[in-house]
Amino acid sequence: MISHARKHSLDMPFKTRAKRAARARACEWPGCEDEAQHRAARGPRDMGSHVWYCTEHLREHNAKWNFFEGMSDAEVEACVRHDTVWQRPTWKMGS
Repeated sequence: MISHARKHSLDMPFKTRAKRAARARACEWPGCEDEAQHRAARGPRDMGSHVWYCTEHLREHNAKWNFFEGMSDAEVEACVRHDTVWQRPTWKMGS
């Protein structure tokens, strides 16, 4: 049986990744024209959207990263408690 990709002469997924790597991206930091090698999330509340930075600006972006910024103390405590069990549901054992 021939795969859909081969039947329609589409690029295979592993070739697509190599093609993406071949494209040079510019750093998205304002005023920087260096090549961007690193992808980073835009912010703690926007993890699905990414920007591309050079190594220097990625370090600066990560230094400013504060996941808990804008959360109340109760929200931070709930997040920490949820992470202590690897974000899995828990229940009491025994009677």
